[in-house]
Amino acid sequence: MRLSENEQKVLACVTLEARMSVAKLSKVTGLPDHAVRHSLKKLIDCGRIWQFVGINVHALGYTDFGIYVSRAAESRQSAESFISKLVQSSCVPWVAELGGVYQYGFSLIFKHITEVDTFLSEINAKGESKIRELTIVPRIEWKWYPPKFWWSGCNNSELTCGGKVPTVETDELDHAILRSVSLPQCATVSALARHLGQPVSTIEYRIRRLETTGVISGYAYSLDEPSLDLRRYVFLIQEKSYSPAFRRKIFQFCRDHPHVHSLIHCVGSWNFEVSFDLPREKKLGEVRQELFDEVGIDDERITMLEYFKTIKLSPYPPVLGS
Repeated sequence: MRLSENEQKVLACVTLEARMSVAKLSKVTGLPDHAVRHSLKKLIDCGRIWQFVGINVHALGYTDFGIYVSRAAESRQSAESFISKLVQSSCVPWVAELGGVYQYGFSLIFKHITEVDTFLSEINAKGESKIRELTIVPRIEWKWYPPKFWWSGCNNSELTCGGKVPTVETDELDHAILRSVSLPQCATVSALARHLGQPVSTIEYRIRRLETTGVISGYAYSLDEPSLDLRRYVFLIQEKSYSPAFRRKIFQFCRDHPHVHSLIHCVGSWNFEVSFDLPREKKLGEVRQELFDEVGIDDERITMLEYFKTIKLSPYPPVLGS
């Protein structure tokens, strides 16, 4: 189902600024307040978008390990059991079904690489392992970009999370805030304060501190691509060498390209994960050609995955508060 012109404008603006006021949205888009409210409410009520908070796990002393797996032929029950273990785990914030050389991707949030090995051993206990191929890539930094293909008038360029940051000391109230701030019923500071049974001034101070120290990197909306008539593809890109010029090119390409959804900087079997959201009229071959023409990336350094669906997305995995 296609979006109206008003919905396209609103979504292009709020994707990376979920806390933008109606008054500001109206000014940026040129739409009256009632049209902004109607469009945003419709997008949320129809399940096309849902709000999440960017939480920088590095600032809490953790690392995000990207795990990509391909499994041998198995029964439906065995596959469902594997996914169930991931969904129920307190240290797995993201699970997705993919197409290509990997069938599934998921994240593990741990402090030490040894914990990753222990986790993978446990979910494949009792000789039930069906994993045919597995790749682990520690993530360094995430960048999200607005859907400029809907409307190029939005001026928010990117939302960055991760990178090299000092570890921030936190307490139980900080973690209660991080646990709750993405909930629909806690969309305002006053609502969050009521939910936690704390004074508004206390919550305001704590949120401001979490934002300025980089624990909270921003407020955004996640998109339900199928309902928006979008196809998502993920390009796993390997550097030939650690070239500053190449990195500048790929970061600039992602900032400028209207269909780039996100970029993840990694270390390991590949160095970048670039996701594209493509409407039906945009051909995948065009994207490959643009990567070659503008960045100089040939097919030998690209592994392409089709992103079928998000199975789990939890901005705050419980392991962070343990």
